[in-house]
Amino acid sequence: MEVSKTQKGINLDQDIKKKSCEKPHQQETKKTLTKKTKGKADKLEAIKKLSKKEAEKLKKEIDAKDKEVKENYDKFLRLNAEFDNFKKRIQREKADSFKYASEKLIREMIPVIDDLERALHATKNNDKVGDLSKGVEMIMNKIKNILGSAGAQQFNSLDQVFDPNKHEAISKIVTTEREHNTIIEELRKGYMFYDRLLRPAMVVVAENVSEKEKKTVPKTKSEKE
Repeated sequence: MEVSKTQKGINLDQDIKKKSCEKPHQQETKKTLTKKTKGKADKLEAIKKLSKKEAEKLKKEIDAKDKEVKENYDKFLRLNAEFDNFKKRIQREKADSFKYASEKLIREMIPVIDDLERALHATKNNDKVGDLSKGVEMIMNKIKNILGSAGAQQFNSLDQVFDPNKHEAISKIVTTEREHNTIIEELRKGYMFYDRLLRPAMVVVAENVSEKEKKTVPKTKSEKE
């Protein structure tokens, strides 16, 4: 029994020593684990910060690229619109070149019609040249038809309101018989070539005055008749 107690005491001492030896070792292990955990946490934080900076940098680069793409697309749209306008202008100019190709010839033919009209006017009341007058009128009408088929048309100005875009005023006649700015005489016919003015009409324009000045107003030849 004594041996057994002694052995128990020895075993108890060994256990105490063993436990006393294990405790510092466990504490050391905990400290090491704490340091390692803290190191990992620091590394993770550093990675997070780095990732955040890289993400911000990447976002800025993407925004810059988006802006560049938008600017390039806007340039493309402008260039495309300019090209379409250029193409339409070329097509319009090409069409106009065909449409108005005979303008020079028509300008040269119009004075011929003027001469024929004056000849007809001079022979209007002369019975001796009646047949000749009819022949001249036929020729003149044929020329007018040819010019008309080419796009040139004579326009009437008599009794129309004076339009500086179509008429050339040679003189003004003071009168109370006509509306102010009304064309009372047409000295030369005007011509349009499609939508263009080929030649303005030469006209005389009425300048209206009040009734009390009527006695002193000179009358035109047509008004006297």
